[in-house]
Amino acid sequence: MSRFIRLTRALLILFILLIPVIVSPAIANAQALSNVSCPDGQTYIGIFDTCLNFGSMISMTVTAALTIGILLAGMKLAIGAMQFIFSSGNPEKLQSARDTLTDAALGLTLLAAAWVLLTYLQGTLPEDWQIHFVYDLSIPLGN
Repeated sequence: MSRFIRLTRALLILFILLIPVIVSPAIANAQALSNVSCPDGQTYIGIFDTCLNFGSMISMTVTAALTIGILLAGMKLAIGAMQFIFSSGNPEKLQSARDTLTDAALGLTLLAAAWVLLTYLQGTLPEDWQIHFVYDLSIPLGN
């Protein structure tokens, strides 16, 4: 398995594991301590100092994960292109550059597939759980 895929997987797992650690204490005590009154269906999240509902938390998480993934894949693509340019015909360096470019293309493909899947599932989620991406890149699904 390539280093890029291992790194991306490790960052994603770390990000997913840290969400409850960050949000749980804030949810448990922040509203009582701060005397903040949130509208129905929302919870005060102390770390963000705002009232959020489940859908907006998912939206922020998904948007952050996709943005980080796109940036990492873009950097990997640039690194692979530089390796390819500077390989000077050396077969080992050329193969390393191809592997790097393949990893970057695979990462971008997986990110695109995740975005398409999330956009498709958008119609099946309850209104409170709707995922609103920061980027308005909705897929026209037709009526």
